[in-house]
Amino acid sequence: MAEARAVVHGNTHHDKVADVCAAKLDWSLVVGIVRMYEMPLPSNPKDFYQVDMILQDSQGDRIQCSIPKPMFCFYKTLLKEFGIYNMRDFIVQTPGRGIRTTSHRFKLTFYQKTSVQRLSNQPFPFSPFRLTPFAGVAAMKEGRQFHLIDCLGHVVGKEDVIDMVTRNGEASKRMAVYLEDLEGNKMKCTLFGEELIGQFQFYLQREHVDPVVMVAQLFKPNFYLEETSIQSTFNSSRIMFNPDYPEVVQFRERLLALGDIATQGIADVPTQSQNSVSVELAGGTMKVETIESVLNMNVVCSRHNIACN
Repeated sequence: MAEARAVVHGNTHHDKVADVCAAKLDWSLVVGIVRMYEMPLPSNPKDFYQVDMILQDSQGDRIQCSIPKPMFCFYKTLLKEFGIYNMRDFIVQTPGRGIRTTSHRFKLTFYQKTSVQRLSNQPFPFSPFRLTPFAGVAAMKEGRQFHLIDCLGHVVGKEDVIDMVTRNGEASKRMAVYLEDLEGNKMKCTLFGEELIGQFQFYLQREHVDPVVMVAQLFKPNFYLEETSIQSTFNSSRIMFNPDYPEVVQFRERLLALGDIATQGIADVPTQSQNSVSVELAGGTMKVETIESVLNMNVVCSRHNIACN
């Protein structure tokens, strides 16, 4: 069995997140909590079945970690976002299919032997963001990117809010926001759900000084019509405006140095016309709003021989 490498903090050896595998349970990690959020029950969205965390070590590597609800009561007063901890002993599992919160090939789960100690002295500089440049996002093509990323940009445009219906038949909303980097590259960022859209609208209604710099944390790359954009996912995604973190402060200072470009207002981008389509599934009929959703659904229908009307 290959022995995992270790990193030294003080006089204690700890494992690297990159080395975590299913070969053992007694991993010892020194990590910061990038994000912590509840996973709601499908049958009752007001309740949750587990708490998920994104952990990051001194090397910048991330891994997903879950705490079952019955165990969370023992940790809820100790665990806080952006805190740094020594965590020991986990169940190591393989993530399920689909989009993951990190690129790590394993995930962690707390169990009866897991121990947690908050570190009062910060053992390494910790930032909750691991930013992907716009050029990096543009290079992510369909089938090559399955984990969530962080992006940073100057808000230069927005579209109107659009009502939509989710795959579960629930009413929701979507809104497109346009971000620009320091080189003038633009990227579309789609917000789903009333909570994120409400946060965006509330911030714009407040008195603020331009420029508005937004961090899109844990967003999904989306390849569509030969272009890559980012979009929020439920539960894990978050947006922040002009947060006081070094990389954001540096971005804003460099943006202000550009002069007039930084003080341009947020433009209203015309919203594309909408259509609707009903998709007949085994469980009933689902109505999908917006042209983009219709085109995506037509692809799904053709692949699975489903009738679209």
